Amino acid sequence: MADLILRYWQQILRWFKVNQPAFLDALNTGASQQQVEQLEAELDANLPNDLRAFLLAISGEKTDNFFHHLCTCGILPFHGDLFSIPEILKQRQHHLEHDVALNYSKDFQKMAAVYQSHCPEVKPVSYDPLWIPIGGDPGFNIIFIDLNPTSQGVRGQVFEHCYEIAQRELLASSLTHYLKQYADGLSKGRFYVEEDNHMLVVYDDHTM
Repeated sequence: MADLILRYWQQILRWFKVNQPAFLDALNTGASQQQVEQLEAELDANLPNDLRAFLLAISGEKTDNFFHHLCTCGILPFHGDLFSIPEILKQRQHHLEHDVALNYSKDFQKMAAVYQSHCPEVKPVSYDPLWIPIGGDPGFNIIFIDLNPTSQGVRGQVFEHCYEIAQRELLASSLTHYLKQYADGLSKGRFYVEEDNHMLVVYDDHTM
């Protein structure tokens, strides 16, 4: 699994090297083994092998870097940045402090029913401590790796939570599968890059 995810990641990097190299300039180097172990210690859980391999290869991105007077909006197609491990820990702490308490509020119970009907693979809670935020636009869209799914899901599945419209969507059964879908979509033209207000943005043609 670890070898597969790196193969798909390299396919993605090759596409951007040919088509939009500005995105590559924004990528950080991989995390250290110590940082990965720190994340596992905070979670009190082992990371999926593919996520571990991915974090060791790439640890976040800095999309405020300019390239020919343009900046990028995240290399993956969720209009946000990949998080480094320090950023993952910061985002996780924010969710622990602000979202876990909502699990027990009466107001949230209505939303929980909606989440469960639309995304039954993910537990219908505001936040679970075993959801790992790996990227996104904080406050709007966050991509999570789910280490504590429902009986209908699988450990390591990838889902997106859109806070702006209170919506969840299962994206893939694993990070490896998610990157495979993306690599395939880039090669087939489903995903493409356009300039939007002096920013290079990855878009998804859902019709393909």
